Amino acid sequence: MTLSLFGGAAPTGVDGTSSTADQVLGVLFGVTAPAALNAVAFYSPAGAAGLPAAAAVYTQTGQAPVAVDNAPSWSGAAGSGWVTCSMAAYGVTLIPGAGLYCAAAWSGGSLSGVWDEYSVDWWETGSGPGSGGIVNGILHAPDSAGGNTGLLLNGAGAIAYPSNSFEDTNFWIDVLVTPLAAGGGQPGDPGGIGVRPGELFQSHGRRRRRRF
Repeated sequence: MTLSLFGGAAPTGVDGTSSTADQVLGVLFGVTAPAALNAVAFYSPAGAAGLPAAAAVYTQTGQAPVAVDNAPSWSGAAGSGWVTCSMAAYGVTLIPGAGLYCAAAWSGGSLSGVWDEYSVDWWETGSGPGSGGIVNGILHAPDSAGGNTGLLLNGAGAIAYPSNSFEDTNFWIDVLVTPLAAGGGQPGDPGGIGVRPGELFQSHGRRRRRRF
């Protein structure tokens, strides 16, 4: 069973479309039980001419990368709505108690043609569509009372942790996870990789351990 925050639904409360160069967009999320990281998702609206040049997942604490793809193969064409970049090959298990994670995508520069729809005040506590946060099984995201859920970074030049925010905006980045058995590995597998801040770095499909 694969879980996501938005369930493939079209964005709501859209205020406009941005094509800012070198922009990283993200969303904070957490898990309440071990889960396999399957994919990062991005909503590509009609008229978009390109797709993000990189996708990643970071820990919020320490802003450490746990999975980075600098040459993503997206599941669909630009302008086709929700598209996903698989992270399954990295073998990452997300764990509760490690704090929140951030799923992010980088536009790739001024010539990329990457557009994103944005919804201002979407996460605002008490009034936005995302007020109260999102809970889907073991997957959850806070609203603005729990911090800045929708994140961005302008002028990054490369994929990086998006450390800024703007008026509780939802940038329509999503994450796909699969709940795992209590041991943290695949169902029936007592093993697994517990990803804690600074423990695991992944890039270009090659996995390597790195401690900070």
